[in-house]
Amino acid sequence: MNKQEIYDSIVNWQMEAGEDFLDYFDSDLKAGSYMIWCLGRGHITVEQFNLWEEDSSYYSDWASHYVHNCHGEDIPYSVVSEEDWTEEGQEKAYMILAEFISESVTYQKRLKEFLEEN
Repeated sequence: MNKQEIYDSIVNWQMEAGEDFLDYFDSDLKAGSYMIWCLGRGHITVEQFNLWEEDSSYYSDWASHYVHNCHGEDIPYSVVSEEDWTEEGQEKAYMILAEFISESVTYQKRLKEFLEEN
């Protein structure tokens, strides 16, 4: 699957489920893999990466904190952060996530299994 197909499948799942994809795919997504990839791609800075590494709270492993923070919380390492949810913010966050998944056979397999089971 390419990035756009993955993005579309995420959005379609959300529309059908009426739920936030990140809340459900969270356990399939490994924060370290994603954050290192985002650092390498320039989606986050070294400072943001270090802040994420230094955060010892269990929240730092929640996708709703490091992929897309849209609840006005101060999460300086979040890849996409906004005060309130916006369609543009979600699209940006999910396109970055879709690109990440599209470049990994492991995550493509995890997404495929997730979509089949949910």
